[in-house]
Amino acid sequence: MTTEYLGSITVLNKQYQPMLLTDLLNEQLNVLHFQDSYGSGRTCNCVLSSIEVNLERLSNYGSTTLIVADDAFDKENPPETKVHRVVMTKAEMGSLNLLDEEGYVCRTTLIVNSTGAVLATLPVMTEEELGTHIEQAVLPTLIQLQRKFIPTIK
Repeated sequence: MTTEYLGSITVLNKQYQPMLLTDLLNEQLNVLHFQDSYGSGRTCNCVLSSIEVNLERLSNYGSTTLIVADDAFDKENPPETKVHRVVMTKAEMGSLNLLDEEGYVCRTTLIVNSTGAVLATLPVMTEEELGTHIEQAVLPTLIQLQRKFIPTIK
């Protein structure tokens, strides 16, 4: 990440209307996972499935949003899910250093506060991590951040 603050970032909602990303940050802790597709792709499906399985646990700590690239191959027919999704342009993702050298989205989860300050950056480094990323990286980090920033909640 080249920034530690996401306050001026624009995304597109379900109706493809622009909105500030901070308008989605309605909890003290917010999970934002970035990927290339809505979840139909082989690797993106792994993380979407993992988020779905852990959505109730994630909800105990804050909101969860999947942020999809605007050129997603499955945008005309996205898979059904309970996970909230928004779209971000590849240009915006590039300005945040979330694209690899070939222009693909670096699968990354950010945990941010309600004003858009980045509290944790959790990249998915290998394909083997895709299915376990939420349970082994995101949830433990959420627990640590909750204890640090919201000590009254057990």
